[in-house]
Amino acid sequence: MRLSELELSKRGNQIRELLKPISRTGSGPAWERVGSTTTRVIIGTHDEARPSSAYRDWRFKVNAKSCHGMYFEEWSFERSDRYVLNKACLSIYERFGRDERELICLHCEPSLPSTADHVRYRRGPHVHMKAARSPFDRAHIALQGPNVDEALRSGQSLHNALAWGVEMIRDEVLLLIGGEA
Repeated sequence: MRLSELELSKRGNQIRELLKPISRTGSGPAWERVGSTTTRVIIGTHDEARPSSAYRDWRFKVNAKSCHGMYFEEWSFERSDRYVLNKACLSIYERFGRDERELICLHCEPSLPSTADHVRYRRGPHVHMKAARSPFDRAHIALQGPNVDEALRSGQSLHNALAWGVEMIRDEVLLLIGGEA
């Protein structure tokens, strides 16, 4: 997925829409752009005050008891006014007081080189069942299967594939642990 600087500046609001189905906030979580416009850009989400400047520590409330989410996208400057998506990452955590346990992740790494390990499962949206014990928590369960090229055809098609994964997590995970539809 490649976007111009103008398109990238609109991505934060698209991410809010993407996460609305699982966000406890009706308008979706807040977002912030972190990083330099000349090398790497991170778009991260959060509710309320961020606990640190580390975007992987930011959380937003989801529609399930004792659960929070973390979402970010990592973009790299490719060439004149063009950015490429390296990674999109949604993780759902269950909280126990000050501790948390990662339950499930929805990832996408569309810019992986064709020589990378498990690239056929990792390029498109895929799930990690983090609540499972090792080695199952590291398995890449691809959501698009042989249709990954179609999912990666455009920014909109990838957004739609990620949205389908977010809704699946809402319906098949969060509702099971006391979430709302």
